[in-house]
Amino acid sequence: MNNNSDLGKRFWHWLKLGLADHSIVINDTKAPVHVVGGTYFLVSPGIFKRFSTEVLSNEDQWKVVQKRFQKLDMHIRTQGQNIHSVSVEGPSKTGLLKGYLVKDPYEVSQEIPPDNWVLTLLKTQSEKDHSDE
Repeated sequence: MNNNSDLGKRFWHWLKLGLADHSIVINDTKAPVHVVGGTYFLVSPGIFKRFSTEVLSNEDQWKVVQKRFQKLDMHIRTQGQNIHSVSVEGPSKTGLLKGYLVKDPYEVSQEIPPDNWVLTLLKTQSEKDHSDE
C-alpha cells in the first residue's frame, strides 16, 4: 500500500485514531496537536514527520504526506495561505508554532478539548492589513 494518492487519507485516519486513543498528545508542551480557536491545530512539519516515521518508516516522506493532506481540503485556508501561525506564551519562554487549522473539528472528534490557553492564533499579514484600515 505505497500509493501516494492515499497518503493524505492514511494520515487523516492515523490522526483521528491517535487522538481518540491518546497516542497523539493534545495541548501539551511538545504535543504535535493543539486546540486553538475551537479547532485542531496540527503543528507542521512535526505531525507529518511523526506519521512518516511511525507509519511509513521513512521520515523523508513527510513533504509528500503534507501535500496529500492539503489535497483533502480539510484545513482552513486564509488569503491563500495553508499554514497558520500561533504564538506560544509559556512561563519561561515565548515562541511561534506553524501549522494547519482543521476546518471542522467534528471531522476529527465529537468531543473537542478546550483551547490551549498558552496559544494565540495570529492573523495573517493580509488580515492585519484589512483590520488597520
